Amino acid sequence: MKQILIIPYRDRDKNLKVFIPVMKKYLPTCEIYVVEQYDKKPFNKGAVINAGMHFVNGFGDYYGFHDVDTIPEQA
Repeated sequence: MKQILIIPYRDRDKNLKVFIPVMKKYLPTCEIYVVEQYDKKPFNKGAVINAGMHFVNGFGDYYGFHDVDTIPEQA
């Protein structure tokens, strides 16, 4: 069972540096793909997610999406 997590991203370096290690801790076997929008147009999260899914489609059994500025907490 291969899990893939797609992260839509733009201009959140500080968040990304915290996010990746935390998610590796919670999902140690999950592959994380950060998909970045480079143009200067308003951020289009849906288009970035679609591009990421197009890239990784067929690589895994389960796919998830998560925002880089939201960190899960342990209850």
